[in-house]
Amino acid sequence: MEELYFPEPAAIGASYYTVEYFDQDTNSFQPFVYNDEILQPDYNNLSLSVSNNLTLRLHAVTNDNKTYYSNTLEVGYPIKEVNFSGYSLDQSVYISDVMVPYVGFGLDFSLTIYDISGDENILLEEGYSYQWYRLNPYTFEQTKIEGATNHKYITTEEDIGYYNLIRVTMDEADSGDYIQVISISLVKKPIEIINFEKTNNGITLEFDYRFDIQDNLNIVFYDQDYNELKINSIEVLNDGASYHFKVDLTGDETIYINLDGNSFVLVSKEVGHMMQGGEINLKD
Repeated sequence: MEELYFPEPAAIGASYYTVEYFDQDTNSFQPFVYNDEILQPDYNNLSLSVSNNLTLRLHAVTNDNKTYYSNTLEVGYPIKEVNFSGYSLDQSVYISDVMVPYVGFGLDFSLTIYDISGDENILLEEGYSYQWYRLNPYTFEQTKIEGATNHKYITTEEDIGYYNLIRVTMDEADSGDYIQVISISLVKKPIEIINFEKTNNGITLEFDYRFDIQDNLNIVFYDQDYNELKINSIEVLNDGASYHFKVDLTGDETIYINLDGNSFVLVSKEVGHMMQGGEINLKD
């Protein structure tokens, strides 16, 4: 697919352009016919699928009968046809010593590419490039991560709340083909409970991070027997990162809490690692 860009026809006083190609038989430029119609765009860009190499130009006649021709452009199918074979996206803790989904975890992409243009498939070890992107979980908008052009990537604070995506693109001189693979793990900030206070109608929890309760919040309280406790309401307090949870804790000695959103997850730090969730001993 060729992407062509040019000024609006109105910028030169024309209503539209006529796309022309160089005809080898007549040794002259002729109107380009696409889907049985002469291609005459009246805007400033064009996506064009062609099946062979062509020389194109734009021809315009202005409203006062002046004639203009653009520069010529060589377009056509890529020289090299490739096959993206088996690939893998490793997110193991060994990459950066940080576990998924906590910010700082690593991703390592591997891919096998073959040139299948000839009679024999040839394994390619160059002629392509890597680029990592952040992917918005709501809009799926892709944002290029500057400098992230290696098969390996370590997530950063800027990735929190996003998916990561890698795109491998063949050099344009050979082939415009590409493949992109998404990590289905949202990057999350690990947060902890730093203080709590039991109240007459629930419990107030203070965290080391102020999160948005609209951030696709997922929260569950369990008692010491792992029975789920109903949370009637959540109130965001004004003092830092404190929240009051209205919940009946009558007779409960210990509660366990699972809490996460798109950009954070509650953890308890154990020796050498982190465990998702929190535990509060109400007897103390």
